Amino acid sequence: MAVKQPWQLGPLLRLLGGVLVCVFLGSVVALALRYPVEGIQQPIAFALALVGAGGCLLGALWMIASPWRTEGVRGRSFIFVSLVYGGILLSVAAQKLAGIPADGTEALQLTITTLSFQGAVLILAGRLVHEHGLSWTQAFGLGQRGLRAMLIGFMCAFSILPVAWGLQRLSVQLMTALGWDPEVQQAVNIFSLTDAWSDRIVLGVVALILAPVAEEVLFRGILYPAIKGFGLPQVAFWTTAVVFSLIHFNAATFLPLLAFACLLNVLYEITGNLLSCMAAHMSFNAINLVVLMVVKRFFE
Repeated sequence: MAVKQPWQLGPLLRLLGGVLVCVFLGSVVALALRYPVEGIQQPIAFALALVGAGGCLLGALWMIASPWRTEGVRGRSFIFVSLVYGGILLSVAAQKLAGIPADGTEALQLTITTLSFQGAVLILAGRLVHEHGLSWTQAFGLGQRGLRAMLIGFMCAFSILPVAWGLQRLSVQLMTALGWDPEVQQAVNIFSLTDAWSDRIVLGVVALILAPVAEEVLFRGILYPAIKGFGLPQVAFWTTAVVFSLIHFNAATFLPLLAFACLLNVLYEITGNLLSCMAAHMSFNAINLVVLMVVKRFFE
């Protein structure tokens, strides 16, 4: 069953703007929590920059909390962009004044920044669905043969794994041949290095539950049908796949994630039920996490 759900442009743009602002707000919160006061050379300037950044971004978030009227859209757009850029510049200034972060706070930073993105997606997606007078079931086809959709997703995750692992190995070999250093994905590196089970549990919940749900809602449930609704099915397919791969910020995993994203797009087109994509995404992350833990234990 093909995906047909269109989204109105105004609410869609406010959702994307809100997610962007929340990501920057998450970085401000991480700055406030990761850096010990005694290590900051200019604590007053740091605090002022941090408060200013948070205030600008909260103001930007408040501005897009409600629809904009057509007659004042230029002025509001200018103020919104100014607040966002002001928040970014002040957070950069705070970063320079912060000094060295406290030891063992990498998992905390990753958790905060991840939640600021994925949490914002889920909250603002709920608002988007409500503005269109829909339920989550109607918007994302969750009631269409749910068990069958999840089983298909689970099987697709297993089928794509050999391809993804092969593409990752090829990417690493190619990067090495070109003299590039293939870095390990940040989340994977933190999970493998941390010995605190509390951190591992939090990162595991994020990777296995929150990330698959939020990312599938945004990319497959919202962006893919929105772009396709403008009469651009190929642009929708490849744009969502490429951006999905890019947001993981790791060159070595770009190709495998691109292949996986293409599979997820096809899966949503075939089933019309976002549960199939969520199940595939959860299974894919879970299997890779188990493999990571087994390999780590083997070499210890």
